[in-house]
Amino acid sequence: MLFWPPMLMLLQSATFIAAVTGIGRSDAARRRALALEPAPVVAAPPRRNVDPRGSKVGLPGD
Repeated sequence: MLFWPPMLMLLQSATFIAAVTGIGRSDAARRRALALEPAPVVAAPPRRNVDPRGSKVGLPGD
């Protein structure tokens, strides 16, 4: 029984340290991304398929 309280405290502290480290890494990545210059805007390529979507099989009576 005396084993469980220290074990649970160790697990909780390890989880807390991992969470704080993850938050720090994500904040550092965010600051590095904001320091970059914006990416150039590229126009979308023109659509090649002008035909209507759906089946291309002709049905009787069409």
